[in-house]
Amino acid sequence: MDILMLILIAIGLSMDSLAVSVVNGLTELKPTKIKLIKLAAPMAISQGLLAVIGWYLGLYIANYIHSFDHWIAFVLLAIIGGKMIYDSLSNDEPSPKQEIGFLKVMLQSIATSIDAMVVGLTIALLNFPILLPAVIIAFTTLVFSLLGLYAGKIIGRHLSHSFGIIGGVILILIGVKILIEHLMF
Repeated sequence: MDILMLILIAIGLSMDSLAVSVVNGLTELKPTKIKLIKLAAPMAISQGLLAVIGWYLGLYIANYIHSFDHWIAFVLLAIIGGKMIYDSLSNDEPSPKQEIGFLKVMLQSIATSIDAMVVGLTIALLNFPILLPAVIIAFTTLVFSLLGLYAGKIIGRHLSHSFGIIGGVILILIGVKILIEHLMF
């Protein structure tokens, strides 16, 4: 797995956090710079941490599923990407301006990071170390979450659906690439 692939995976994973961050930027009552960092940091930490947890789970089961692990990676990434696209196409309206509390941020962070755990498991199945991917995933999520918060603060809700679609497509394409690589070699 090369660095470009890791960056693409990180961007795909970050799209959920970006979309949530756009909405948070729109709805946050007091969007100061410190508050925006407090909203983005848990997203990044959750993505990186759950990728590591998934990787450890993958190490545990890798020997049992080696002969069909590429199919698992493809199916999981396709499901996650498809769900991201589906969720992005729903027409949920943002809530009115409010103070976004710690509990809400933590729940959002975990909810948007479940796919990172699956990607971590996939990385383990590909027999690749987790430190570099986890750092890239966390950093990319931090950047995209901050961008989303600022975008929400400035431009509006109508673009938040596009980010989820882009992330979903990227994850599906990565799954297809993994499947093709394993079937051809």
